[in-house]
Amino acid sequence: MQLRQLSVLIAFLCLLPAFAFAYKEEVASPKPGLATSIYKDLFIELSDKELESRIMAVTNLLEPKFTAEVKGFLRVYLTSRPEWTEILLGRTAIYFPIFERKIEDKGLPNDLKFVSIIESALRTGARSRVGAQGLWQFMPGTAKMNQLVIDKNVDEREDPYRSTDAALEYLTELYDRYKDWALAIAAYNSGPGRVNQAIAIAGTRNFWKLRNYLPKETRNYVPAFLAAAYMMKYYSEYYLTPALPRLDFQITKPIRIYNELSFHKIAELTGMSMEDIRFLNTSFRADRIPENKTGYTLMLPARVMHHLEFFLGNLDKKEIPKPEPVKMEPLDSSMLDQIYYDHVLYDAQPGEQLNDIAELFSVDKYNIRFWNNMNSDEIGVNKPLLVHYIKNDNSISVAGKARKFSKRTKLHILKMKTSIKPIALNLSRGFTFYNKVALPESPLINLDLSDHYRLRRGESIQDAIRKVPELSLEEMRALPSGAKNATGVIIPLRKS
Repeated sequence: MQLRQLSVLIAFLCLLPAFAFAYKEEVASPKPGLATSIYKDLFIELSDKELESRIMAVTNLLEPKFTAEVKGFLRVYLTSRPEWTEILLGRTAIYFPIFERKIEDKGLPNDLKFVSIIESALRTGARSRVGAQGLWQFMPGTAKMNQLVIDKNVDEREDPYRSTDAALEYLTELYDRYKDWALAIAAYNSGPGRVNQAIAIAGTRNFWKLRNYLPKETRNYVPAFLAAAYMMKYYSEYYLTPALPRLDFQITKPIRIYNELSFHKIAELTGMSMEDIRFLNTSFRADRIPENKTGYTLMLPARVMHHLEFFLGNLDKKEIPKPEPVKMEPLDSSMLDQIYYDHVLYDAQPGEQLNDIAELFSVDKYNIRFWNNMNSDEIGVNKPLLVHYIKNDNSISVAGKARKFSKRTKLHILKMKTSIKPIALNLSRGFTFYNKVALPESPLINLDLSDHYRLRRGESIQDAIRKVPELSLEEMRALPSGAKNATGVIIPLRKS
């Protein structure tokens, strides 16, 4: 009996390498099937030569260069930490419209906004090990030199408006000194003293030639900038979907506050939660705005600002008019978008400007630009604009102005049960890149469908695969693959 068991064991050990090899092959290369075929169509690997050509054209702010450091930062942004990157991309919906307005007002290059990604990953409360803080990571001395208040009650380094003004003024000052944006943003990181020293040692003002004489962090600063610019342009091709915040955090409005005002009073006046007030206003230390002469910035959702403006406008009156009743917001914050906002796909009229559309819907034009991935105010021909706006806004009387748009009163949201991962790809072969399939546009179709899924603007097929397991893969495979835009494609759901 023992001899028989021994012979079986020896036979099993002899076959074990074959089993292991078969298992490895199964994991690395699953049996050909519909999903595998779709993945081969969706994802392609980008060569270093192709990547370099993209990097060389990703910004006109400075001289691009494709280096190992650039490639390393791209790996971090696009493949190593996708969940982190999606959260970062979502924060751009809050802060980039603010940055873009101020950048354009000052006549500066739009790409300067990417400096904030390197500095803080767009976290107002970000703090470095050496004491730099805020969206633009000001050191205390530099902050005070740029007239930012730092005391026990307020730290304006965390104020998106005041800190952005200060950062852009400082960057402008550095550019005026060096006449080169690469050196200016390097000096923003390490200080002009170290950049001056590197210029003197290297005998050149070319960043790429003097970078080895800079501190390591500053040496990699421009490569990190190039990677951030690339990520913002091509993230949708890398299986990344921004984790967008609620519209309350996107459609916001600032107001200057001079009198002492507590967050509890703001919550009472507006119906907002303390948590949301804190999230938008991390610059205040003790849930209160202290009395001041210069005015501190309070940032709130635009839909509630009229309640606070009514209160502040009547502070000096002996008899304060009775304000309209305010309802406390529901505890389930995920419902706020559906309760307070509507959404349209708007067809601009001939000669209509983006400012006109923004005024019509009472939103900032920079929000509209963000929602539609626009780099300027130019409106594409026959390209409906996605606009989110506050419900029951009296300024919206589209019918009376003969405006044409397709209204969406609700979105059909499907719960994600499973997540399909690209396991068929050999991710160990260096740096893998993904390209999204381009599909033709379809006519605008009612989105309130229970048995179909419509690709959103900027959404790729791989985004849909990951989000919605009920999608019909057979129908997706049959879609044409050589067109230019996926917006408007309607995909049937599998019948359960």
